[in-house]
Amino acid sequence: MCIASSDRGMRDLELEEDPSLEKKLERVRIAGWSLFSLILIAGLFGLLGKGPLSKRRVGDDSTWVQYNRFDHHRSPTRIIIGFDADNTETFPVFIGRSYLDRVSISKITPAPLRTEISADGLVFVFGLRRDATAGRVIFDLEAIDFGTAKGLFRIGSKTAPLLIEQLFYP
Repeated sequence: MCIASSDRGMRDLELEEDPSLEKKLERVRIAGWSLFSLILIAGLFGLLGKGPLSKRRVGDDSTWVQYNRFDHHRSPTRIIIGFDADNTETFPVFIGRSYLDRVSISKITPAPLRTEISADGLVFVFGLRRDATAGRVIFDLEAIDFGTAKGLFRIGSKTAPLLIEQLFYP
């Protein structure tokens, strides 16, 4: 089919239609918009950074680690550690070397009384009030590079280790 048009003295222009090409282009357009929509929805829910699907908590009610599963390298993030105090004056938190090699800790709240070096990580020792029933420690940090960071955390001296896994986007 040919379309002819005339516009103020211009010569007639004939265009041919190609229905099969138009269908292919329409499919590509729909696929592009669908992909864009999925990426937008994933971002809103936290699969590309902070959001409800990104927040993760491992452990039980007495000892736990809360973190974002998905984050961007070189952007601030937090790890929050909660624990039940067992009437002691100090409380150790161990973080494995493999995780510490992937992140840079900028601030720890509250500040530890001391930090001890072990063969496979660091032990941060925190002071507790005698009447404390629970404690909470916040590590402000950022990833040094993008990729997956796996971390082993041991909270207190009697608990099983907790494993976290984070993906840092470029």
